[in-house]
Amino acid sequence: MIIFFILLIVNIVYDMNLVCENMYTSLYIWLIKVFPTFFIFYIFSSFLLEKNILSKLSVFLKPFFSFESNKTYELLLLSFFISNPSTIKHSKKAYEENKITLKDYKKIIYLSLFSNPLFLLSFLNIKTVLIFILIQFITIFIIDKFMKLNKEDNTIINNSLKENSFIILNTSLNDSIHILLMIAVSICFINLIKFSIINTLNIINININNLDLYLSIFEVTSGIISIQSLKLPYENVLIIFLVTFQGFAINLQNYCVINDSKINYKKAIIIRFIESLIASIIYLLLIYIATSLLP
Repeated sequence: MIIFFILLIVNIVYDMNLVCENMYTSLYIWLIKVFPTFFIFYIFSSFLLEKNILSKLSVFLKPFFSFESNKTYELLLLSFFISNPSTIKHSKKAYEENKITLKDYKKIIYLSLFSNPLFLLSFLNIKTVLIFILIQFITIFIIDKFMKLNKEDNTIINNSLKENSFIILNTSLNDSIHILLMIAVSICFINLIKFSIINTLNIINININNLDLYLSIFEVTSGIISIQSLKLPYENVLIIFLVTFQGFAINLQNYCVINDSKINYKKAIIIRFIESLIASIIYLLLIYIATSLLP
């Protein structure tokens, strides 16, 4: 990390205007791609959870996954439509209010890998987005069956607490402002690291082919743009790997939201990487099957 800060300082000294331009681009991406869907979906999801509206709809998940509390099924269902760190934030709140156990809290952190469908639709067609969601569902089903967690507490689960609608709105607005600012800062920070690496290599005249592709893992939005600009064969395999892993920026946001010594986020990173590999392999298998069936 010290190396990255040194590179950033070098680039600030070399050309402050380029650094400011990169931050402007990062904030523009945040404002156009992240803010609208995150803000609307976070407030909407808060009402769905607090009013227990998802309790009946989440029943269909029970044959596939095993949780200790009903609220966790609601959180997992909600994760299909909202992206992290929203799901992590809702899960932490549910754990702090004794609505889910520590074991379920950890599991939802490991299994919440979905991206907001509206965000994906800004880059991909609806058919591809639906395929991504199906593949990611299969991926977390596989992970859940093989992931072993010991029961770590005997917290009494309380699903009966309901808040006034105005209290829910006030809380969700405050939470969304805090998280949106954190997302903006983390996107700027991660993209500044990317910029520092690229610009430093340019300064010392070192050319690395497809460097943007290698650095796409840093941040999802700019990463998808980089992958699509390269016009590579099977680019969707790379994109599903990236959106499943969620990039370093979202993982940094998740870590900041959790901020809890009870959670080993290094393990979460490893599990997310394995999930990304599984999702990519499943997508490749689907391509192979589809091409094999074609005359």
